[in-house]
This record gives sequence, C-alpha cells and structure tokens, in this order.
Amino acid sequence: MRTNWQRCLYGLCILLMTFVFSLAGLSKLLEPDALVQAVRPVPLFYRIDTDALRNLTLLLGAVEIILSVGMLFAQTRFYATVNLLALLALFIAFLLYVVVSGLPARCSCFSLLLERQINWWSALEDVGIALCGAYILRYERMRQLEATQKA
Repeated sequence: MRTNWQRCLYGLCILLMTFVFSLAGLSKLLEPDALVQAVRPVPLFYRIDTDALRNLTLLLGAVEIILSVGMLFAQTRFYATVNLLALLALFIAFLLYVVVSGLPARCSCFSLLLERQINWWSALEDVGIALCGAYILRYERMRQLEATQKA
C-alpha cells in the first residue's frame, strides 16, 4: 500500500522528467546549431561532419520529445522511463568525460533558457533526474506486484 507522499513524489517525478526532456528536446529542435557548437571542442566529435552532427541533434531532440510524451500515459510510462534513463546514462558519461578531461565544452541542452560551462554540478543535476526515473520504475514495479497479489 502506497502512502499519499509516495503518490505525490511519483507524480512530481513524472512531471519533472516530462518537463526536462520536453524542454531539452524542443531546444535541440529549435536551435540544433547551438548544441553542435557546444560539443565541437570535444575530441569525440572532431571527425563527425557538422551536418551529420546537426542531424543527430535533431534526431535526439525528436526522441526526447517522443519519450517525454510517453511519460504522460500509464501504458507507455515504464518503457519511456527506461529509455530516458538510458539517455541520461549516456549524458552523464559524456559530462563526466568532459569534466575529468578539463575540456572547454559548454552545456546547451536548454539553449532556449541557458547555456553554461560543463562542470560537476551538471553531472549531479542529471544524476538527480536519474534518481527520479529510478523512483518511477520502483513505483511502477510495486504497483505491478500489488496487482498480481490481488488477482
């Protein structure tokens, strides 16, 4: 049996992940060149053609929006969360690579609102979002277990 605060936290985590990924995806779709320029100093992206990197940015933005919409529906929430957590794991790995390497890359995931230098705080923010996703998965799993026990 879940308490009211658990249901409230579950709802807040859904709203947070939906908002964050919708905004990030929209930023990438509206200003793909901002992300291309932000990651260009990173050696991983030196050899990738600018047009290809721009297309990858557009694809990533579309995927983020699709998955964030999937967070809104109970039938697709679990799978959307799993996929968003996979994206977050890649983002966190990239941020840590940049921070540890001391590269001058900028974070422009939310270029519509802000752009800033990548630092440890950037990775911690993504870890916090990932914890919300983990809580959503845990909540969904507990709901499945309760449903099977009642049957």
